[in-house]
Amino acid sequence: MLAVKLFTSIMLLFSASLVKANPFRLSSDLNYEVLFTNPICEAYEYKNPLETESGNLVYSKPANVFCKRSDSEASVARESSPHNRLVHWIEDKDTKEIFFAYLSFSNEDIYGKLCAAVAERGVKVSFVLDSGAAGDSSKLKRAEQLKKCETPEGDHPVYYLRGGKKGLGYAHNKIFVINPSSENKIKIAFGSGNLSSGTSLHHENWHFISGSAGSYFAKSHICLIKGMIDSGDSKKSFEKFMSACRENIDVDPESSIQAFFVPGQGDEAMSLIENQIAKSSKIYMAAHRFSANRLIMALTKKLKEAGDPEVRLVADDDLYWAGKLRKTFNSNTTLEHRRMKSLENLGMESRFLQTNHWGKFLHHNKYLIFFDKNGEPTGVFTGAGNLTNAAFTKNYENFYFITNKKAVSIFVKQYEHVWADLATARKDMPVKDVKPK
Repeated sequence: MLAVKLFTSIMLLFSASLVKANPFRLSSDLNYEVLFTNPICEAYEYKNPLETESGNLVYSKPANVFCKRSDSEASVARESSPHNRLVHWIEDKDTKEIFFAYLSFSNEDIYGKLCAAVAERGVKVSFVLDSGAAGDSSKLKRAEQLKKCETPEGDHPVYYLRGGKKGLGYAHNKIFVINPSSENKIKIAFGSGNLSSGTSLHHENWHFISGSAGSYFAKSHICLIKGMIDSGDSKKSFEKFMSACRENIDVDPESSIQAFFVPGQGDEAMSLIENQIAKSSKIYMAAHRFSANRLIMALTKKLKEAGDPEVRLVADDDLYWAGKLRKTFNSNTTLEHRRMKSLENLGMESRFLQTNHWGKFLHHNKYLIFFDKNGEPTGVFTGAGNLTNAAFTKNYENFYFITNKKAVSIFVKQYEHVWADLATARKDMPVKDVKPK
């Protein structure tokens, strides 16, 4: 027990030093903070040693990669955890209204904080979830609970189900907005994680932006909220509304962050990725899903160029097992594994995070870091969507291209940590999928 406490204390200190809670300026109007879940988890041992692809023996899953529900407390406890930042935002006395949109909403603690804000301070709450939750009481459990919370004036939170019809795929957005009706200050969180274990035990990136409600960034997200609620019944109506709404924004976009909302801007977002790949000397990727046709083609072309471009991918080990077992493994498919292997044959390096698929915990990051010809990082493409065709064509998604030097440097440092300290090379992967003790 003492050893576990000592391990947790050491990892808390390490995590705090890796990513400090240190907001910085994104523009003259906006403050910005980038946080990663970086869960703190034990090195869970196997009952018996397992042989690896290279013929060596492995005795445990890597520490801070394979997580169990019991690891949540230590992961959430850090001041720099995305979970804590959301809680601070919810509990802030200046928070009067909250809107959020996620594929899933199951986090018990976040639900409790939201309900308390409604009941004790009269905070107005509205949110959007994927229509796939309809008819599934387990997926709508927290939504229905929150709907019953009551303000002192007798009002209740309201939610909307979107996606799944009239040309739309999943409602896959990931945004959390404080005071969306304010004319002064607004707070917007986006990233890869859902309101689930995505705040703590999944491997995720979260972004927290606060500042002027009059900024282009803020106004474009208000368009997104209105578009999903008022014009979200079909792909055509959403695209039409979003195009008109963004054209009417009367301020210039920020130069260091660009938002793409899908459906509508998926082709533009993918074109940006293609252009960045074409002119980069290095591309570092983190992915949960990995199958977008144009992405694979752009990477294939890059890897065939002279000069030995450096391309790296960190994926969930579900993608490894999809290839090893020759079947769809959780959400990863054999097609994705074949595409990854084809890129590896051209020189791409791949590593895997050995997450707990028995507990349904994931490496859920999705981002690409680009480097110029001198090896200097130039930008990060990230957001809610996976690297799939649907994410750029029909799902509700919010993507971002970030060129702020501080933000990009944080991503580079995080990637180096994941690649060197957490991820496992193919040759070191166990040949059998065995659950540790």
